[in-house]
Amino acid sequence: MTEVAPAARCVHGATTDIGLGRLTPREIGPARTAAAAWASCGGRSSPDGGGCHAGGLTAVHPRIVAAVRAQLRDRVGGRVGFKAGFGIAAVQELIGDTPVPGHLTTATQLASGATFEARGAGALHADCEVAVTVGSDELGVALELVDLAREAGELEAIVTGNVLHLAFALGPRAAGPPGEARLIVNGKVRARAPARGDHRATVEALAGILEAAGEHLQPGDRIITGSLVQVPVTSGDHVVAEIDGLSRAEVRIAGRATA
Repeated sequence: MTEVAPAARCVHGATTDIGLGRLTPREIGPARTAAAAWASCGGRSSPDGGGCHAGGLTAVHPRIVAAVRAQLRDRVGGRVGFKAGFGIAAVQELIGDTPVPGHLTTATQLASGATFEARGAGALHADCEVAVTVGSDELGVALELVDLAREAGELEAIVTGNVLHLAFALGPRAAGPPGEARLIVNGKVRARAPARGDHRATVEALAGILEAAGEHLQPGDRIITGSLVQVPVTSGDHVVAEIDGLSRAEVRIAGRATA
């Protein structure tokens, strides 16, 4: 019988407008309290097709745990925090709508306004996300660059390859609350949506999977909490992610703009 590690609560498209509310590392150790609820579930799916709902908790599939461990062993650069990866079919087959963690380090961090070299990206996209800070109620904007071409790979390749991540830039921190999120490319708004999400539940879910993989969140970790809007970008584009009430971050994609 395959053993499944205890983890965190499911996130199923939450839409409440809340900040992190000074969530501390002590509060985001759901794996320490998950064992009883997890045992009653046994990793089975609920009738609605989601993960286990016993006590709001789900179990971490061992393939996810192994892949996250491998990902974290290979990380380089100074620690910045983690990202929440949603909507990846290979991951959803195992853990439903619970986000899978990727890592953020100085190796892929860009200063806002910097230029990104997109060599090798098969399907370059930009995401606008809310960034939270462990141990603080301050929020911010994150602009993440991802390669959606990697989503066609096997689960292990996706997760060990850092969950489609290429680079990120962070805007200044603010008290919020967040309003509308927008992605602006070459001066034109390409996508917009309300900046809504249950950031606490997202961070707790990431913490549970990380804990199952032997990692722990630390005070000051920056967590980018999932794409609010996403658009394709290409060489020469100037990309701005902004959220009303928070801040903005911007990058330029190296190369000449296409017609």
